[in-house]
Amino acid sequence: MSGKIKLINKTGWDTHDLRKFVLAGLKAEVGKWYNYTVTIANAAVNTYYVGWGWYNQNKMKLVLPPVDDRAYTFSRLFLTSEQIIRIARTLAHEVQHNKGEHHRGMVKSRELPVEWAYTLVTNGFRINRAPQPTPKPKRDIQAERQAHAEKMLAKHESDLKRKQKLVKNWRTKVRYYERAAGKKAAARTECDA
Repeated sequence: MSGKIKLINKTGWDTHDLRKFVLAGLKAEVGKWYNYTVTIANAAVNTYYVGWGWYNQNKMKLVLPPVDDRAYTFSRLFLTSEQIIRIARTLAHEVQHNKGEHHRGMVKSRELPVEWAYTLVTNGFRINRAPQPTPKPKRDIQAERQAHAEKMLAKHESDLKRKQKLVKNWRTKVRYYERAAGKKAAARTECDA
């Protein structure tokens, strides 16, 4: 029974594929463990396929070729089978360090038998580029403000029409009462005379 893996992916490669790869490697190279921490980082130029395995700990760091956004070609959509085999050898080498072995007593990493990696590759396994998030469309602030201004203009024009209609109705009532008061005053003056 294998344990938990804490995978820290600092690359542009798909985390799900990397987890599957590391899990297969640890099952083959370690067998059983409780917790394992694996950090995966991008390589600087010309430093591919290096790693660090801490002695007598379940902790390692692997370095992968970077995803080059400028060269978004078919070859950069996934790691090749040759690259996967080289990374597998690095993983196996670092596991030996985790088991407490030093370089003087180890098999050279390029000579390590990594049958589990060959099995993965022959079954069509690939480490793909991480899915790129779709960028949010850029907001057109000026268009938003213009739409808001047009909405407010329509609202206030509607309010103005309503107010003008109210003024007209109240003006009509005031004139009615002025005429009624005038007729009443005229009727009184006729009565007094």
